[in-house]
Amino acid sequence: MKNVFVALVLFVGLSNFMCGGSSHSVKLGECPLTITVKADDNGFDGYANVFIDGKFIGTTDPESMTLRITLKKGEYTIIVIAEGYKPWKTKVLLLGESYQQNVLARLKIVTQ
Repeated sequence: MKNVFVALVLFVGLSNFMCGGSSHSVKLGECPLTITVKADDNGFDGYANVFIDGKFIGTTDPESMTLRITLKKGEYTIIVIAEGYKPWKTKVLLLGESYQQNVLARLKIVTQ
């Protein structure tokens, strides 16, 4: 029984460390979110970095230009950044696991 308690404490501690360990961190959950990135020009290579609530989440798949993640219910700020384009930002409200949320980030090229 003592080993189970120690293992549980280590798991919870590691989970909090991996997820940021605060109430303001991005929490994986049951709400599906798909972020699709498009650009105003034909030069976009499909790679964009996605940040949710200030934390780097991942890079879009260059072929589908999407990133999929599941999060807990709540409101999140999404920022998409790609080289040569202006950063794109929005807020999204995830309502629950039965609601598929799709976000389209339309990037505008940086002009000199």
